[in-house]
Order: sequence, then C-alpha cells, then structure tokens
Amino acid sequence: MKTLVIVGAGFSGVAAAAQILRSAGTKLRIILVNRTRVMARGLAYGTNSPLHLLNANVGKMSALDDDPEDFLRFCKSRHLNVESTSYVSRSLYGNYLNDVLDRAERLNPGVQLSRIVAEVIQVQPCGDGARLTLSDGCTLEADHVVLAFGNFPPADCCNLNKTLHPQTYAHDPWSPPLCLASDPDTAVLLIGSGLTAVDLALQLVQKGHRGPIHLLSRRGLLPLGHPPEAIAPLCAPVHLGRGSPRQLMATLRKRVKEHQRRGGDWRAVVDSLRPWVQKLWGAMDTPQQRQFLRHVQPWWDVHRHRLAPATFEHFQHLLESGQLAVHAGRLSNVALLGKSLIVDFKRRSGQATESLKVSRIINCTGPNLDIRRVDTPLVNHLLEQGLLSAAPSGFGILVDEQLRVLDQQHQPIPWLSYVGPMLKAQYWEATAVPELRRFSFKLATRMATLLTDLPVSSGQDSRLRVTPQGEPGVATDLKSTPHAAG
Repeated sequence: MKTLVIVGAGFSGVAAAAQILRSAGTKLRIILVNRTRVMARGLAYGTNSPLHLLNANVGKMSALDDDPEDFLRFCKSRHLNVESTSYVSRSLYGNYLNDVLDRAERLNPGVQLSRIVAEVIQVQPCGDGARLTLSDGCTLEADHVVLAFGNFPPADCCNLNKTLHPQTYAHDPWSPPLCLASDPDTAVLLIGSGLTAVDLALQLVQKGHRGPIHLLSRRGLLPLGHPPEAIAPLCAPVHLGRGSPRQLMATLRKRVKEHQRRGGDWRAVVDSLRPWVQKLWGAMDTPQQRQFLRHVQPWWDVHRHRLAPATFEHFQHLLESGQLAVHAGRLSNVALLGKSLIVDFKRRSGQATESLKVSRIINCTGPNLDIRRVDTPLVNHLLEQGLLSAAPSGFGILVDEQLRVLDQQHQPIPWLSYVGPMLKAQYWEATAVPELRRFSFKLATRMATLLTDLPVSSGQDSRLRVTPQGEPGVATDLKSTPHAAG
C-alpha cells in the first residue's frame, strides 16, 4: 500500500484529500497533517464572527470541481434559507469543508485516511519517496508529499516585530485571536486597507472598541463591494490584446466605460476577464510582472476581490460614522511615548510628515507570498535543501504543469507537489475557491494514476451527495488520530 502525505488541512489540503478519495482506487493511505486540531478551516474559515462573510456567493463556492451545486445542497440540507446568490458566513463554510472530507472518506473505504495534529519541520528525499520529520520528533515515510500550506502571516513592517511588545503590535492579525486594548476608547492603527483590514475593523467594533480606527496604506484604496442583486454576465469576454500591464489596464478602463455607456455594470467586465487572467499573467516576462505588482495590482485587487454586499454596507456605515479614517501614505517611524505609540507617516500627496497617536498597531498588509521572507521551519528547510524555487517576481513558488515542485535548478521533483495560493507565481488567479478546486482536481487525477489502481470514479458520484444531518451549521466531529514514529 502506497502512502500520500498532505501537509496542511486548510481549503487546499482538504479539497485535495477529498478529490483524491473520490477518484482513487483502493490500497492507498492518505495522511493529512495539520499544525492544529482545527482542520478544514485555515485562516479564512476559522473565524466565528457573524460579520465575516464569504466574499463570493454560495453558487460559486463548491469545493468539488465537477459538482458546482454541492455547497448549495449542503446549505439547504441544514435547512438554511439560501439561494445560489446568497452570501453566508465563513464559519459555515468551514463546517462544509469538514463535511466534504467526511463524505469522501465514507465513499471510498478502500483508502485509509488518517489525520495527524503536528507541524512538519523537515521533508527529505528517501528512496523513491520522502521522509517527513514532525515537531514532536516522530517521522513519516511517504511515496508522495503534497505541500498544501496556504497563506503565511504578513511580512513585518519597519521591523516592528522586533522593536515593539506584542501587546502594542500584532504582527499576525489572526494569531492569537483579536482582543481589545486595555482602554477601548484609545485609537488603533491598522496597517493596510484591504480585505484583512476590513475584517479587523469590523471585528474591533463588534467586540466593543469605541475609539478611532485608522487605516494606513500607500494608496488608501478600499475594497469595493458586490452588488445586492446579481448582474448579467457579458455575452462575450473582453479581449485586452497585448501590451504592458499599464497598457492592458488602460484598455480595460476603456472597455468598462463603453459597457457603462450601454447601461452595464463595471463588475461584469472585470468578471469576464477571470478565465483569461492566467494566460495574461503567463504572457508577461519578469519585468512586466514586477511592473504589474508595483503599479497595477492595488487597483486590480480592489475591483477583482470584492466584499459581500452586507459586509460592504457595514463597512460603509463605519466610515460614515467618523470612527474610521483612511490615510494614504508611507509609514516612516514609530516611537514609544508612555503607554502610547506615535506613528509618523508621509502623505502620498506630498512630502509632509503627519503623526498619529495610537495604543496599538495591527499588521493588515495581507499574506506574505514571498517564501524567501517566510520564517517557518519547513519552508526554511526546503529552501536550504534546494527543494523549493522562489518565483522571480517574489510571489509564490514554481511548479510544472503537473503541479510538481521545481527545485532550485528548475527541475521537477517527482515525489513532491504543491497546491494552494503560492501557485500565484505561475497562474496569478490562484487564491479563490473556483481556481483552487480546479487545481485540486487536477492533482487528484494525477495522484490516482500515480499511487493507486484504476480509479473508482473520475466524476461525480451520487454516494457523495449531501444528506440532511443534525442542526444547521453544526460541524462533524474531527477524527484526529495519534501517531507514532515510523
């Protein structure tokens, strides 16, 4: 019996495991290794805040590439009054991912699925496969390893992580869980003004924070929202032609204006590009990709990655209340003054320096996708061993068309694959569920052929259908299993 180890049990790891269970034959052992007992959630779906909604509607969030209505059926099986156009909580989606994995496990009893709670700190070649070392000193041997780690904490800002106390500076906005300052009437600074900053601002207010909330980013751009009602898609996709990133954006703005003159919604134009983004990104050379990252990405992100209508409305109310202020500028200095922090920044519109007095700073600059700046034992080890290759753009890791990881000589490693948001290196559009589930399906098809006998099913199986279970939104029990050195 061959062994597959999947490192990470967020969306990518769980979707990959479920797809492999659905498509593999028998005589396979899958070991899902996660740092915490909370599997199938990751950063995105580990929140319990009712204000944290999915940024895509139910109809787009199936974890199964060949069954687009699976999540909708799950919601209805929990007696929730939702439609495909509804936006639901991220916590509910975490429950759904647990259910997807449990159903896939029941579907294929010939495959052994084990869940291990530990941190993988080393992965080394061993024969035709690999040996993994865990944080408790135990080892696992595998015929194939899938790295499915998701988003890493933000890169540090101005070395604040080394100079400020954790009570005054939160380097990772999600760990430990957000708590209020000792005085909820004091000011708080969120560095960044994207989706993470919106999440944190709303959560602060929900927890009882009454003081000012400042958002500081270089351009002061805020995420836009999905419309309350579904918009009609374009009959044909927009073609941008060729050119530099700035030229492509100029063409896109032109197409948007043309569509709006005909009474259309700009979102339809942006959404029509989604199937083509990977090709557009792949056609850029490294200097063009860097130009996109520096000059275009912030504008693209606020239009492409939008807020759920209710979340957008809550955030607008917070802006209108005056409690939240947005600043466009660059952080230049942070100094301690008693129990407060004096934050200096230079306005984008000029060279004048302005100051804010706050009690706490939270880093909301978004996930760090540059593996050269990620400080975790596993990534550091893989880089030292030459088993990971950072993208020249600084975003993500390099893989081949089969999702095999490329070493630092740009050669595919036969026993090592990757699925997750680090695929941005080659595909750019690789952080949302529709793309990640497609990559998971592609990986599962290869794993079924590589590691097992003939597939049980390469498509949708009625035995995996959702059936009503328990109360609405209740997660199934985790099956964490102890492990021993092997």
